[in-house]
Amino acid sequence: RFLRHLDRCSLLLHLIDATAPPEEALLNFDAIEAELSLSSPSLAAKPRAAVPTKLDLTEARDNLPAIREGLAARGLEVAPISAVSGEGLKEALSLIARRLEEVRGREAPRPGEAARPEETAAPKGGAS
Repeated sequence: RFLRHLDRCSLLLHLIDATAPPEEALLNFDAIEAELSLSSPSLAAKPRAAVPTKLDLTEARDNLPAIREGLAARGLEVAPISAVSGEGLKEALSLIARRLEEVRGREAPRPGEAARPEETAAPKGGAS
């Protein structure tokens, strides 16, 4: 099954071609979301974020406000980027890191995954 590898993911990140007309980009997003929901209830429940791409192109910049609004209405945080110019990459990475921290703070460690330092730290103020 193609989508099975997604079960191991903590966060689903949708890369969205912002050069597509907004209604098409949002329909494509909705189609992927429907597939995820049909595939597995656990996938449908996973946290997600959206990264509109190709901001270095004029049509992407023109389409971005409507795409951002549509994605926000669907409950997604949005971090647009341009892989060509690097614009928005720092913000997108910050969003991803923050969301992973939030998610992983609620999850039990996975088999083979090291515990976070705060989970293994010895209590302060031990016996003297």
